[in-house]
Amino acid sequence: MQYSIRKGSVLFGTLIAIGLLIPGCVSTRTALQRPSLNAAEPGITTAEQPDRARLIKIVDSYIGTCYLDGGMSRQGVDCSGFVWLVYKELYGVTLPRSSTELFNIGDSLSLSEARPGDLVFFRKDLSHTVNHVGIFMGDSMFVHTSSACGVRYNSLSETYYKKRFAGIRRYQ
Repeated sequence: MQYSIRKGSVLFGTLIAIGLLIPGCVSTRTALQRPSLNAAEPGITTAEQPDRARLIKIVDSYIGTCYLDGGMSRQGVDCSGFVWLVYKELYGVTLPRSSTELFNIGDSLSLSEARPGDLVFFRKDLSHTVNHVGIFMGDSMFVHTSSACGVRYNSLSETYYKKRFAGIRRYQ
């Protein structure tokens, strides 16, 4: 009996150590990881503020949801499935289901024109093919589904994302 408890403890310790080795993978968000509802975002009118608050509330309800290739539920989502679900809930809009299709439609924007709710696109393998999408949240923050960590916030200024950034599109 004592052997199985020790074995379980070693396994638990190993899982914790693995979690610590994956940078930025945490199951809970901190105030620094998400945009503040109180801070005024440049370029956002007073009329748009309720939509931004609703966007943050919907997105936050998905934080920590696991990555699942092809997933489209709170039990697991991939990047375009997450975007599809948020847009359906927030705007009542059905978007295409792949990041490539999404990138090819919508209005192209510069980062300075981006508003919360616009979609940000990446090239995971540094090729010309877009294969990852997230939702811009303001203040250089975006939310997406990481295959290692699930739904989470990241910054466009992080080296990994800066190198792979492909553009921003608006669909409303």
